[in-house]
Amino acid sequence: MDLRIELDSSEPQREIFFPDVPARHTIVPKGRRFGATHGAANACVVWAASGMPVLWGDTVHGNIIRYVDRYFLPAIRANNIFHEWRKDVKILRIGAGFIDFRSADRPENWEGFGYRKIVLNEAGIILANPYLYTNAVRPMMLDYSESELYALGVPKGKKLKTGAEHPFYSLWTRVGTEGYRGKCYSSFDNPWIREEDVRELELDMTKMDKDQIAQEIYGQFIDRVAGNPFAFNFDRAKHVRPCKLDPRLPVIISLDFNLDPFTAVIMQEQGKRLAVCAEVGIEGGTIGELVERIRAVTPHIFLHKYTGDRTGRARRIQMKSTASLWDDFMAAMGARESQLELPANPSHKDSREQVNYLFYHHPELVIDPNCTGLIFDLDSVEVGQDLSIVKHDRTHAAQKADYLDGFRYAVNTYLRQWIDLHRRTHAMRRDPKSL
Repeated sequence: MDLRIELDSSEPQREIFFPDVPARHTIVPKGRRFGATHGAANACVVWAASGMPVLWGDTVHGNIIRYVDRYFLPAIRANNIFHEWRKDVKILRIGAGFIDFRSADRPENWEGFGYRKIVLNEAGIILANPYLYTNAVRPMMLDYSESELYALGVPKGKKLKTGAEHPFYSLWTRVGTEGYRGKCYSSFDNPWIREEDVRELELDMTKMDKDQIAQEIYGQFIDRVAGNPFAFNFDRAKHVRPCKLDPRLPVIISLDFNLDPFTAVIMQEQGKRLAVCAEVGIEGGTIGELVERIRAVTPHIFLHKYTGDRTGRARRIQMKSTASLWDDFMAAMGARESQLELPANPSHKDSREQVNYLFYHHPELVIDPNCTGLIFDLDSVEVGQDLSIVKHDRTHAAQKADYLDGFRYAVNTYLRQWIDLHRRTHAMRRDPKSL
């Protein structure tokens, strides 16, 4: 069955996924809303239905469920194709083939498998972790001589924050050589883009500088460093290590109430060590669910100290303000008002200084490897020209920053005094007369 006839696809999508002359590597830098995700999902359905083993690589675990529900399953059902979706292990069996789903926030799950087709959705973000390409993706292509890689996404600069060349850009520079094909597409190359989307894109462009327009709308690689300026001093090798809560010590719980999800970062000062031991994320949930998850991690409520977003709105449950949402949370938790401290939210400039200072100077700041949301944010959150966090489109993982927001609120509330004291102490050591 030739599903290419049955599945909706644009001419650019057919050029990318069903070319007359295929190549080992297909590299596609593109602008927002070009339609690459939808087109890639349709292609994966076709490939799996023809018996191929396929890998879908995405940025975060939460996107996988959303895309399967939104793109994969409707296409499969419309064509009455036998399928089995195993949500627990993220395998979609279609006909004689299958699609494995993996996310960059869980890199340990990528290794050890071979695939006929490999799709990297949002390759600019995924490949910001070079480990995934060199240690996982490349070895996967050795099992099949005809394996093909499709790397798609909005570019994220030519260089990583380490100064090394971004692997997505490295792949793009090889287009035209043997085994490499590709093309750059703009947001306006999507023939099905709605008029209201065009108007919204045009409005977005009025808020961007020329470099941002080149990257975000026209899919061009620009001379900008990829990486999060809120955490230039974050080093996975140094800062990501297993740590556990000490049930005898106070616990800092920092909340970020969003439309979706509710998130909490749970951390603790353990002598000279600052340990970020856990995180909680509730997709489409309630305050009650959030409270239950937090209690499961740290049940000794009398040891809790709370902070978080003071001014954001909680539209999902139709509260008038975050203050009323905090009231609901504290009541459900059974905590005292004295356990809550909500200073004014720090500016992005202050947070950049505080977070980077802490990562650089703190003698032992560790983040448990299970805090995948925070680790992803520290690696990949997007910023604008003014270095503020970009939050235009919450369907993009790198424009959410939910866990980073929780972390920076906690730093501002409970670590600001440590930072100020450390700065004064170091200034005194350098120049006793400076104070």
